Parts: sequence; C-alpha cells; structure tokens
Amino acid sequence: MANRVSVCFIDGQPQPVPDGDVIVDAIGTALGGGGGITWSIVTANETMTINTGTVANKGTLLTLTLPATASVGSVIRVVGMNTGLWRIAQNTGGKIHFGDLVTTTGVGGYFESVTAYDAMELVCVVADNEWAVVSSIGNFTYV
Repeated sequence: MANRVSVCFIDGQPQPVPDGDVIVDAIGTALGGGGGITWSIVTANETMTINTGTVANKGTLLTLTLPATASVGSVIRVVGMNTGLWRIAQNTGGKIHFGDLVTTTGVGGYFESVTAYDAMELVCVVADNEWAVVSSIGNFTYV
C-alpha cells in the first residue's frame, strides 16, 4: 500500500503536512471542524458580522445583509439548512463578484441560494463595498 502525503501550499510552494496535523487555508482558517470561525444559527433577517459563519435556518427566505464596514480580507460564510433558502443582500455602493459575474451595484443587488444546503464564502476585496466569492457549493441566482 502506498504512503499518503497531504500537501498544502504556502507562498505558492508545496509543503508536506504530517498525518494528524491541521491544514490551514490561505486566510488562516483551520479546515474541517469549523475551527477558526464562529458560526451561529440565524432564524431572522439580519446584518452579518465579519469573520463569521451563518447557518441560515428559516422556513421562508432569510435575508442576510453584508456588513457596512469591512476591511480587505474580511470573510463571510453562509450555509443553508432549511427550505426557506437565503439571500446575501448588499448596502449602498456594494457589489459581489463571482468569477466574471457581478451583482447590480447597491441595495438592489444580491446572491440567493436555490436549494436548502447551498453554501458560499466571500472575502472583502475593496474595503466596505466589494466582495468576491472564493468558494461555493450549489446553484445561485443573482441580480
């Protein structure tokens, strides 16, 4: 049987990771087990807090608004757990980039889940106003 070696990349260079060690992603969050980020179950519309995770649990559409103040590198994560789905809403001047897709600038723009367990991670790329999706699971609609 072949030996298995886990590898992570630090400054673009592959580094071996001994079995049992925690692998940390590019933003310093431990992968697996939810480590490094605080998660909360949310059942009512609210403004999200930077560097947190939201478990959307509402029987109807849950609107989660991006924070009005965020520094570059701030992280937001959301995952659904109910049939009501979730929407990430923006503030005045805000926009979300998903590859070459971009939402309508301002309060009219949003990303929305399509199925119950869709998930998305965003990173602030322009202080206070612009976010980029760095990972996602599922299908989404956007305006």
